[in-house]
Amino acid sequence: MFWKFCSGAKSIETAKKDLVLLKKRNELLDPDGDGAIDVMWVDNCCTVRPKIKSITGPDTLVKLDTFHWQQRWDDILFDKNSKKTVIFRKLMRRAVYLTEDSECDRAKAFLIKKCTKQPTPSEMFKEAKSAIPLADLLEKRVMAVIHALMEKDSQADQNRLVTSSSNSNEVQTRFFKRGAQTLNTTMNQLEHVKKGCLSDPPSDMLKTFRTNPRTGKTFAA
Repeated sequence: MFWKFCSGAKSIETAKKDLVLLKKRNELLDPDGDGAIDVMWVDNCCTVRPKIKSITGPDTLVKLDTFHWQQRWDDILFDKNSKKTVIFRKLMRRAVYLTEDSECDRAKAFLIKKCTKQPTPSEMFKEAKSAIPLADLLEKRVMAVIHALMEKDSQADQNRLVTSSSNSNEVQTRFFKRGAQTLNTTMNQLEHVKKGCLSDPPSDMLKTFRTNPRTGKTFAA
């Protein structure tokens, strides 16, 4: 369940009353519990985390939602309407979301039972659910994309210097803008990855996948 507490305002103070009431509601639903709010996803995690924890409790995980993390690459993309930007977005989504072997096995078994035949890899991956891995693995995957595309930009710059063909405009197209802003944005984005702000919560805190016992269909929480 997710709620939008207010429109426009960025201050956690605006939502403080609602968070306190939500915690009280949890206490009423589970008298033996502590009423804790386990996880929250926000767009400015590291800024508001201390304030949120002071309201909801020290054990609340404050995560960064992937939409805003992905969106913040836009400021350094050379041309947001180019084919290279489409490639960048696809590669970064693949880096962030990982389908584990155990989930592939579950999806395969489900499809065999449902269709009584061996599923194709495409069918299997369509059924399988993906998750955002732990910080160490996620950092390697994200860095692999950045390094590969920056290498492509370097090659494009070299080609631009030596080419005199009519396709020089195409050669000049880069993935990322030049300059300090690109470096600073990349470092800031990676900092969230390293801190685990993007990674899914541990399974003992929140079940990432939920299976309908009647239909056998699995959904990502």
